[in-house]
Formats: sequence, C-alpha cells, structure tokens
Amino acid sequence: MARLDEGDGSEARCPGGSGVHAAFAVARGEPVMRTFLRLVLLGPVVAGAIVAAALAVILAAPAGAGAQGSPERIVSYDTTFTIQSDGSVLVNEQIVYDFGSDMRHGIIREIPVRSRYNGSYDRLYPLTVRSVQSPDAPAQYKVENNGSVASIRIGDPGVLITGMHTYRLTYVLRGALNAFASHDELYWNATGNQWGVPIGQATVRVSAPVAVTRAVCFAGPRGSTSSCQQGGITDGVAHFTQAGLGPHEGVTVAVAIPAGVVVPARPVLQERWSFQRAFAATPDMLGVSGGLLLILVIAGAVIVLVKHRDRRPPVPAAGLPWETAGGSDQPAIEAGPPEGLRPAQAGVLLTGLAGSREITGTIVDLAVRGYLRIEDVPGAAASRDLQLVRLGEPSGQGGYLLDYERILLDGLFEDAAQESTDAVAEPRDAGADSGTVSVRLSSLSMGWSLRQVRNALYADAAGLGWFTGRPDRVRRRWRVAGWLVFVISVLLLLLVAIGGDGGLLPIPLVLAGLAMIVGARWMPVRTAKGKYLAARLRRFRDHIRAAAVSQAHPAGHDDVLFGYLPYAIVFRCTDDWATVTAALTEADQTPSWYRSSRPLGVGDMALLARSAYFFTYHHAAAHSVTTWSPTSASGGSGFSGGFSGGGGGGGGGGSW
Repeated sequence: MARLDEGDGSEARCPGGSGVHAAFAVARGEPVMRTFLRLVLLGPVVAGAIVAAALAVILAAPAGAGAQGSPERIVSYDTTFTIQSDGSVLVNEQIVYDFGSDMRHGIIREIPVRSRYNGSYDRLYPLTVRSVQSPDAPAQYKVENNGSVASIRIGDPGVLITGMHTYRLTYVLRGALNAFASHDELYWNATGNQWGVPIGQATVRVSAPVAVTRAVCFAGPRGSTSSCQQGGITDGVAHFTQAGLGPHEGVTVAVAIPAGVVVPARPVLQERWSFQRAFAATPDMLGVSGGLLLILVIAGAVIVLVKHRDRRPPVPAAGLPWETAGGSDQPAIEAGPPEGLRPAQAGVLLTGLAGSREITGTIVDLAVRGYLRIEDVPGAAASRDLQLVRLGEPSGQGGYLLDYERILLDGLFEDAAQESTDAVAEPRDAGADSGTVSVRLSSLSMGWSLRQVRNALYADAAGLGWFTGRPDRVRRRWRVAGWLVFVISVLLLLLVAIGGDGGLLPIPLVLAGLAMIVGARWMPVRTAKGKYLAARLRRFRDHIRAAAVSQAHPAGHDDVLFGYLPYAIVFRCTDDWATVTAALTEADQTPSWYRSSRPLGVGDMALLARSAYFFTYHHAAAHSVTTWSPTSASGGSGFSGGFSGGGGGGGGGGSW
C-alpha cells in the first residue's frame, strides 16, 4: 500500500481502473492536482474506447435496418401498348412502388386526356379504366376526370401500408394514333414526366395487328432527345428499356405501323369555347332566332291591340256622349279641366302614373285653393328656396280635400315646428289662427307620406272607373312577368352558350323580357269612361301648350290664369304657361297664394315648378334605394423532332 501511496506506477498496468484509483486517491486525501493530472492523461483513452464500441454496434447492425429510412421510389415500371384493329390502344401498366418507411394508402396515376391541338381545337383521348389489381395491397380505385387529366386513385382510405407493393392497371385509349400518308403512328409518353420519385427501371412494349415497321425511344427530362439504353423490334414487337430515371424523368416512344391496317387514325377533336363560336351568326341560327323573334313580336302585338287597348264600345256607354263611339261633337279646345278633375287626377288618367309631377302639381294646387301659401325665402339668391306655410281651412271656393290631397297636406307639415309668422302671414278669416306651420322644401322628409299619396291616387283612379284595374298593380304584374322571362332566358342563354354554340337562340326571349319590363308602363287599360275623359284632357293640354288662354279669358282674371299652373306642371308645359301668364299679368300683381319681395315673373314661376318637382323627384329616388397540364398537341411525328415528354399521354403520379 505504501508503494501505491508513493505512486510507483503500478496503476499504469491497469488503465481501466484509473478512474477508480483516482477516486480512491481523492477519498484517501491525495492531492487534488495529482488526481486532475491522471484524469487528463487517461480521459482520451477511455473516450476512444467508447467511440470504437459505438461504431462496432452500428457496423454490426442488420442491413435491413437502414431501409427503414429510405425514401419512396418506383422499383420498376413496365408498360405494354396493344394497338387494336378498331384504332384503340389497350394499355397494361405494372408499377412496383416502394413506399419506404412512409405510411401511405396507395398510389395515384394521372393521365392527360386533353391537349391543345391548334388555335381553335383541343385533342381528346377518351380513357376507360378496365381494371386495377394488386397482389399485396388494397386495389380499390376511383377515377376523377377534371376535363384535362384523368386521375386514378388506388388504395383504401382506411388502410395504411408501407414497403414495396405491386399495382397493375388496365385501360383503353381512343384517339391516340396519328395518321400520316405512309404510316399510322403511336407517339406516346409511356411513363409520364410528372412522377416526383425516381424510377429504377422502365420497360415499354408496343404490339399491333401487324408487325411494327419502325420504333424510337427517348428518355430523360422533358425535352430530352437522348435515346433509351436498350431497344429495338423483335418479332414485330417494339421493346425498350431504360434504367436510372430521376424524378420528373420519363420514357416516350414513337412506333409506326403500315397505314390502313387499323380503322383510320383520326384524332378526336373538340372545338374550344369562344364568344365568337357561342354566338356565331350561322344561317341556320339566324333563321331559327329570327323566326322565334317574329312569333314573339306578332304575339305581343296581338296582346297589346286586343287585350290591352283602351276600351272603345261600338255604341256610347251610358251617360257618355257619342264622342266615345268615334264621333266628335265636342269643341276643338277645352278651356278648362273637364268635370273639375284635379291636376294629379289628370296626370294619372293620361299617363297611368302617379309620379313626382303629379305630386308637385298637387302642392301648387293646394296653394291655389287656399290650403297653404308658398313664399320665396329671402337672402338666398345663389340657391333660392321656397317655404310652404299651412293655412286654415279656406272659407272660399277651395273645395273639399280628396284622400290623397289630405295625406299629402298632412305629410308636408308632419315634422314642421310650430312657429309664428304674423309678420308675413295673414289669417284667411276672422276665425283663423295667427300661428301657422311652415316648412322649407329643401328640408322636407316625407317618404312614407309620398308612398301613401301615390297609393291613394291609384285607388282614386280605379274607384272612379277610369281603368279596368289599378294602374300600379297592372304594371307590377307585367314587370314581374318580364323579369321572370328575362332571368330565365338569360340563364338559358348562358347554358346554351357554355355548351358550345346556339347562343343566339334565346336572344329573342331576352328581348321579349326586356320589352315586357319597359312596356309595363303602357299596359294599364282605360275604360270607355276613362277614354272619354282622357280625350278631353288632351284638348285641354293642347290649349295650354298653344297658349290660347288669352283668348278664353279676358285680362284681369289672374287667379284663373295662375290657377292652371298646376295643370301645366302635370302636362309638362310649365315654361310655356309661365310665359303667357307673365305677359298678361301686370308687373305689380302676384297671385294671392304666392309671396315674394319682387313681382312674379317667368323666372319665379319656373322656380316654383322646378323647386317642388326637384324635391319630389329627389326624394322619391332616394327612398326607392332604401324601399396539372397536357404535354403537347401530339399531332406530330415522333420520328421527326421527337423528345422525352412529347406526344400524347404523360402525366405521372405519386402516393397518397
């Protein structure tokens, strides 16, 4: 023990125990420095022994252990093409696929079935899958065709597999042969260049009802003109072999047989969709569309002339003069509104519409009759405004209010604030209130009331027996029917156009729908009574337009002259009427229902009509808004300019 304590070197004869010795040394209290030096000198020896042992374990491991980390690959890809007498090609593919250590359901084989042929046509390769088999893996399959590529998905979604498995596919191609003067040819990308895994070895065999006369093979990435490693023609059958294909590399073959041996090799072509094709004006299409349009026009004319014209009985209706039967015992001019019709009633009777002009005319008419006063707002020269002041019930000849007039009058001042206008307003009679309600046209907001006014106007016209039905409802029915015809015909047009040609055929139906929508406003039908009153109203309108009022009324009847302004607004001849009244009115005279700091002239009356019209028009408008790709054209020959990836076929696949 004394020698060990003295460090006689005996520990060198037992290297494996140096660490233990050092530990004992520390335990006995040897100097720390001596222990540290021993660890430094002997540590590399121990580490080397550990590394050597690990390498021995790795090298001694079974060879199969390394395969667990191998990537996917195709071990072999064998394809047999059999050209049949009907021009179709029977294809058998056997793919030995190694999934490596990955867990997958199976493989996907993608085959192009459409390629661009020329500027107008695509070439089709109709494909029919006959069978899919596998001796060692699930072989159920599903074919999906997106129009350009047929995708064959093989495997069971509920089963995962790994390692090496074999798949056999059988399918039939049509339209794959190319016809030339001297021969028929199969120029086909056998494996496809879209596989993302390497292919260990690919073999291709091509046979036909007669011996193959010529054959070439190209291998490598797309565009490569390198020949396959082995190949030739044996006993009339072409055969080729290529090993060591990388990802996205493939094998393309071109094989010739004598012309005329099989059914004429004609490509299957389909014209691509284009606007010009869909709407081609061929003689046949023009004839059919024109005939349909003529039928629709005749039918529409019959409906309008027979079913939707004003009623005109052969004898006068009860209580009406002979004028309704075609005679004319009435004067050439009506100097006033017939039978006391109000302006809005006149507008609805003539046009069948209760629009902004009818409402504007009613506002002015209410002023003429004393229910309100219109004032020019001072200090607004750049953008003049008008103010409406509500007065009490008139004691004079104002007459009673119809339903639509009452709704309009109440709606005008519904939100107006009560304010005193003693400085500018005078009571109509001793019993009138000094306080009145006023509102500016520019601040009015009465959308609900306007709709109610129109509704009441239509009800009034129908109730008076002027129309066979409410004009608004008649128009609505025609518009709804027109929109239905239009929408259905547009959908039909799209379906026909997408299908190819014939897009012109539904055009007459589209036009018919538009005609029904646009023509709906003229569909309300007047009764005999309505027709009679409308004829008199037209003469009154002509009277105003001709400015003949000066002959019918002597000077000084300014109330009568200005009283016809509401009718001029409805008849759309405001400017002409304003000119006449201005010429007949003295410079210092203004109507009692209009108050301004300057005499009333043409400009003032035009402003009056335009201001009210723009209010109703703008307001009505505002409320109406709320109320993978083919390889080539493949029509060429593989014997002249052929390459890997050329011809028909191609595609690729992978695992899933």
